Amino acid sequence: MKKSFRKKFSRTTFTIIFTIITGILIGIFSTNTIDKKVYEVHEVTKNYLQLFLNAFSLNYWYFFILWFLGLIPLGFFLSYFITFFKSFMIGVTLGICLKSSAIFGTKIFISYALFELLIIIPLLTYVAKKSIHYSLVGRNSFNENGTKYFKVLVKTTIFIIIYAILVAIRMTILEAI
Repeated sequence: MKKSFRKKFSRTTFTIIFTIITGILIGIFSTNTIDKKVYEVHEVTKNYLQLFLNAFSLNYWYFFILWFLGLIPLGFFLSYFITFFKSFMIGVTLGICLKSSAIFGTKIFISYALFELLIIIPLLTYVAKKSIHYSLVGRNSFNENGTKYFKVLVKTTIFIIIYAILVAIRMTILEAI
């Protein structure tokens, strides 16, 4: 039983999770130099389609570039950087929420970023692991694993579409309240 757990939870997965946690923590601590301001969302004046397109495009390019870096032999270096940067931005968002509203900022962050915590972070871990692994394996096995690796992009696109739909619905519900 220990052996199967080790196989599924590899060193690469550990380093990716460590990179994400480090990025989030550095993002939170980097907001200490920002002056305290209270940020409020008064009204969202965008329609469903615009909210969907914004949520989709803001996330898709990170994941597409992360996926593409798996096709490059030394792309795993930049894959770690993209993973760190995306998690850093999540940390900055959390830090600003904490800075503006103290402990109540965490509640605001969770209410706005619930889908990001439930969909984007696990998806980031999955795509980063596949990208780093495929980058290290190299293009020699492209004919064997190319179709499998393309399915990673398809799955990622589907999850980001679901995420963008949920964000558009969530933002319009918040506007109605």
